[in-house]
Amino acid sequence: MAASMQQAPTTLAADIVGNAFVHLYYLKLRQSPELVHKFYEDVSKYGRPKEDGAMSITTTMQAINDKILSLDHEEFSAEITTVDAQESYNGSVLVLVTGNLTGKDNVRRRKFTQSFFLAPQDKGYFVLNDGLITYHAASLLTTMFHPCKRIMEMAQSKKRKQYMLRRTYSCVPISSSPTQASLRSIKSQEQQLVASTNAAVDNGNSQEGPRVYLKGLPVNATHGLVENEFKRFGTIRSGGIQSIKMHKGFCSGFVEFVEETAVQSATEASPILIKPTDV
Repeated sequence: MAASMQQAPTTLAADIVGNAFVHLYYLKLRQSPELVHKFYEDVSKYGRPKEDGAMSITTTMQAINDKILSLDHEEFSAEITTVDAQESYNGSVLVLVTGNLTGKDNVRRRKFTQSFFLAPQDKGYFVLNDGLITYHAASLLTTMFHPCKRIMEMAQSKKRKQYMLRRTYSCVPISSSPTQASLRSIKSQEQQLVASTNAAVDNGNSQEGPRVYLKGLPVNATHGLVENEFKRFGTIRSGGIQSIKMHKGFCSGFVEFVEETAVQSATEASPILIKPTDV
C-alpha cells in the first residue's frame, strides 16, 4: 500500500495536499530512502534523466525502489524553493517543485525541477507520475533558453495561439492575465527581484508591449521604486508598471517596455536586487 496523507482526497485543497506531500516526501528521501518507494504503486512511472539527457522511465514498486537506492540521495540535501499545486482530473493533484541540491561538501550544487501527479486512493494519494530534471546553476541560461524559443515557433505556426513556458531566473512567459504564484518562500528582508521575459505571443487583440515579469518583490515596493530600477534598461510605457500586489506573502508584478531590447537587457541583468526605503 502506498504512503498516504490519511485523508480523503475530496476533503483537502490542492495546496494543502501538495505542501504536506512535499514535506513528507523529501524528509523520507533524506532520512529513509529505502522507504520512499512506498509512495508509489506498481502502475507508477518514475522518470529520471540518463547521462545523455534522455528521460529513463521506471515502473513497479520494486524497480522504483532499486532505482531510488542507486541514486546516492544521501550525498545531496534538497532545499525547496517553490511548491505549486493544482487540482486535476477526478480528485488528483498535480504538484510542481523547484529547488537546489547541495552536496555534503557544499561545493557541488545543482538546481532541480520535479513534478508529481498524485492520484487518489482509498485513504489518500499515491504518486502515479514522477519526473525530475537537474541542471547546473552556471548553465541555466543556456540550457533553458532554447525550449523557450521552440515554444514561440510552435505558437507562430499554429495561427499565433498563445503558449506559455514557465522559466526560472531568465524567462517566465506570462499571459495577459498572469496567474497567481502560490506557496513562495521569501527568505530575507533584502529580497531578490527576478526579471523574466514575456514570450507569450500576441493574439491580435492586445496592444501590449514586451514585458518582464517580476517575482519576489519586496513587500513595500512602490511603482516609483520599480521604475527607478528598470528605466535604465529602456523606455517604460505609460502605466506600464502593473499588478504589484500581495498574495500569501508574495509580491509580484510586471513592467511593460516600449522596446524589445529593453526586455533582453533586463533579462540579462537578472537577478536584480532592490533595497526599498521604508514606506
